[in-house]
Amino acid sequence: MPLAWALAVSLSRIAIGVHTAIDVSSGAAMGIVTASILLYIDFKRHWLTNNKR
Repeated sequence: MPLAWALAVSLSRIAIGVHTAIDVSSGAAMGIVTASILLYIDFKRHWLTNNKR
């Protein structure tokens, strides 16, 4: 559902002329990269603290 909302908002911003497609795609790419980095850090921290040998 959040992805559908983000898609709807981004398409509406393009439709009303507030942003261009490159603005929206750049913002989406930055969001994906940021989320991936944060998930990697969280996974690594969780794995290192819970998998003690």
